[in-house]
Amino acid sequence: MVARSRYSRAIENKAHNDWRDTIRHQHLIPSEFSAEWVPAAEEIAFALGMLSNTDDAAALVAASVCPNHDAANTAASFCSGASRLLSTTPTPSKTFTVLVFSKAQIENNHDAVALRWLEQAIGIYRQLSPDQRADEHWLRKPYLRALYAAARSALRLGQDVRAQRHIFACVREDEESNFTDPTHKLYLAGRCCAAAGQRQHAERAFKLALTAAGEPKPPQRLYILEALTAIAKSGRRGGSQ
Repeated sequence: MVARSRYSRAIENKAHNDWRDTIRHQHLIPSEFSAEWVPAAEEIAFALGMLSNTDDAAALVAASVCPNHDAANTAASFCSGASRLLSTTPTPSKTFTVLVFSKAQIENNHDAVALRWLEQAIGIYRQLSPDQRADEHWLRKPYLRALYAAARSALRLGQDVRAQRHIFACVREDEESNFTDPTHKLYLAGRCCAAAGQRQHAERAFKLALTAAGEPKPPQRLYILEALTAIAKSGRRGGSQ
């Protein structure tokens, strides 16, 4: 009864983005909980993730997918449980499970691991039917951010084509909602094009980044101008050869 009421409260809070009220009930979850607590645990973990508390979120999701472990699960236990979860029919909750782990990995710059999990999350979201996406509309935001993060990780790994595929999808699908800052998206798109040797496309993306969301903040504006300068210099070198 308590587990069901906590889940219902979390669902109500989600409609209002009241993540802090949801996590206030985290202490009610037993250290070793039964299946009836899993829905509430996943909702509380989601709220923790929305508040950038990825360590606690990952541990809680780990406990929910590995019910024989307590909430102090390690990343290894989480990975094992999430992998088992991914072997069955895709559901929206799986998408979040993967995203939580990926975010934790990204923060530690474990790009190879993060990219693999992010792409699994992206694939799971794309397998959802239109009705499922409508019912779980809140998944669109982490999905679009996963595209951005996947592009960034792929670029850092030197996988230019892979990075372009993700960032182009992010720019295209996030054009109206702008869950990811337009300046950041376009700047990353420019970097991906530059890394692939596509100078004109890179220059266009960098120029769009300068005006996409008004005047960029000084640090970001400086990075964009430096990138444009580098593109211009490379063009002059190419023309003199």
